[in-house]
Amino acid sequence: MGFTDPMEDIHIRPYGEKQETLSFFSTTGITTACRFAALASKASLSYAMHKLAFSYRSAGAHHMDMHPRYSPRQFRVQKEPLTHVRLANAVTLAYSAIEEMQLELRASRENPSKLKDGSWNPVVRAELQRRLLKAKIDINDPFIWTLRGPKTRIERSRQIPSIGKTKWTYGQVRDRNVSIVDALAYASWLRSTTTTHRFTKTSTSLTVYDAHNVQFLARKLLMERFGLWDRP
Repeated sequence: MGFTDPMEDIHIRPYGEKQETLSFFSTTGITTACRFAALASKASLSYAMHKLAFSYRSAGAHHMDMHPRYSPRQFRVQKEPLTHVRLANAVTLAYSAIEEMQLELRASRENPSKLKDGSWNPVVRAELQRRLLKAKIDINDPFIWTLRGPKTRIERSRQIPSIGKTKWTYGQVRDRNVSIVDALAYASWLRSTTTTHRFTKTSTSLTVYDAHNVQFLARKLLMERFGLWDRP
């Protein structure tokens, strides 16, 4: 399928009992993880955390699989329907985690996010920015949108607005810097048109990168709300 479940269960081994297999779990960042768990347990954002965790269970990839040097294009469009369902579920759950944080795009037919010329509706954009700022999200911090290999049908249907290439963009690696509001708008569009309703030909071009982008966006927002997001 091209990806594995990164959320394997950790089995507790009593002290002194011989370990049957080698452990590959890292303890790096465990204190930060404990702090995050403690903060999330006292807030309604625990629902966002659990939804994001299940999103990764549905379709997750190790962060090194996104490294532009070591894994420039590892995940391709798949033909297996089960893979399409898992990827769609991962996107939908990750965006639902964003909704739990109340940081989703809020638009309607009467008040659309885009004007006729394709530009942002200033009313919708300003309202989203207000909620982001209230949640202590830095709206000027660019978000990295991972793009690898040739354009898929999804990307040809709608390209995400870019504010510049990343410093490592080259060849198969087409990663872009995007504004946080544009990232949220694209994630909303992806969820609404591609992953939530009946599958279309466009839906079958979902890749792990689509899931990763929405998951990473939800992860950034969740950690930043708790003051745990370390900027490069």
